[in-house]
Amino acid sequence: MENVVKQTREIVYVDPGTGAKRVRRERIWNYTLADISLLALGTSFPQISLSTIDAFQNLGQRYAGGLGPATLVGSAAFDLYPIHAICVVVPRAGTVKKISDLGVWLVELTWSFWAYVWLYIIIEVWTPNVVTIWEAGLTIIQFGILMLHAYGQDKGWRCVAIPLFYI
Repeated sequence: MENVVKQTREIVYVDPGTGAKRVRRERIWNYTLADISLLALGTSFPQISLSTIDAFQNLGQRYAGGLGPATLVGSAAFDLYPIHAICVVVPRAGTVKKISDLGVWLVELTWSFWAYVWLYIIIEVWTPNVVTIWEAGLTIIQFGILMLHAYGQDKGWRCVAIPLFYI
C-alpha cells in the first residue's frame, strides 16, 4: 500500500505573484481512501471472493448459501477485535504509538459498527434470511458514502467532518 500512496504526479501552474510557470508534485492517492479501499479489499478478498461465488451459485434461490453474510461478519469481527488488540500489544515497551488522525479513525469506527447494525436490519428485520438486490445496492452505495465521509473528514470539509478536531 505504501508504494501506491507514495506515487506522485507533476502539476504545472502559474504563480499568481510572478506570472511564472511553476511545477509542484502532488500525490495521486489520498492516504485515507487508499487505506479504506485497498486494505479492506486486500484483507477481506478471500472472504469476498467466496461469498460472491456462493451468491452466484445460489442466485434465484430463496435463501443465501452457507458462505454468505455470516462469513463476512465473522471475518469483520476478527479484523475488528483481535487485530486491533495485537496492534496495541505488539509495539515495544517505551515506544509511543498513536492514531495519526483521530477524526478519520472515528469515522471508520462508526461506519464499522453501522455495518453490523445494517447487516442485522437486512438479514433479520426487512427480509429475514434473504438479501434482495436493492439491499445489496444500498450496501454498495453506503461504501461510497463511507469513502466520501472519510475523505471529507481527512480534508476538513465542515459539512461532514467531526468539528471537535478543528480546535
